[in-house]
Amino acid sequence: MKIALCLSGPERMAEADEIVRASKGLDMDFSVSDYASSSFSDVPLKSDAILSIGGDGTFLKAASAAMRIGCPIIGFNLGTLGFLTEAGYGDRRAVLERIASGNAEIRERMTIECLVMIGEERVRLGEALNEAVFYRGDDARLPDISFFVDNLQGASFRADGLIVSTPTGSTAYSLAAGGPIVAPDLECLLAVPVSPHTLTSRPLVLPSSSSIMICENTGRAMAVSLDGHSRHKVPSGGKLLIKKMDAGLKVFSLRSDFFAVLRDKLGWIGGR
Repeated sequence: MKIALCLSGPERMAEADEIVRASKGLDMDFSVSDYASSSFSDVPLKSDAILSIGGDGTFLKAASAAMRIGCPIIGFNLGTLGFLTEAGYGDRRAVLERIASGNAEIRERMTIECLVMIGEERVRLGEALNEAVFYRGDDARLPDISFFVDNLQGASFRADGLIVSTPTGSTAYSLAAGGPIVAPDLECLLAVPVSPHTLTSRPLVLPSSSSIMICENTGRAMAVSLDGHSRHKVPSGGKLLIKKMDAGLKVFSLRSDFFAVLRDKLGWIGGR
């Protein structure tokens, strides 16, 4: 079984070595990806699984490689929050045994793709597990944003930006911007304004089949961020198109109680 290790940085080489040692006798062959790569682009195409070592940011970066290859991924949490990195570093031997024996459940998480439209031209920017964020980039002025759902106008408002999130991303930037928490097994899209200059702009929950188009109404250039690690410019007059991808991300799932995760990560402990 070919396993690609994606590290948050060179400081994680010691942990990577320990994970390799913990696999003794499990018929696993490891490769270490270049942590300096923008999306772990050097992960071998024949990898059977990807293990990320770090926090949620490292997992999101490695998820781009997993989507590109089509293999499942799991994260060993050495970061702070760890919504996405399910595996505890101290449980590395047990986790590896479950993966090697085929007893680790694999679930599919919904993903989105992002395209920029300039006239009749469409350019694919990439994919995201958590969210795509349409924002003002380096321009300090407040943009005037409109979005459309399946060619029907949704709303126009002045705001710092607009987040289009998956259910997985509902506990990330979307949550910080006032969006709802959505169980990751649901399929839907969230449209969440970032600091809107109005009291009436509210997050929307939309069908996963929706095509969402976003534009800036005064003609200024904007930017888009995919999962916080891939950033692109949207030129003046350009429009952003976001829709669900046909194939999702395959994730090794060790946790079955979503509410336990929320209690643990968000402190939902009933005031005790």
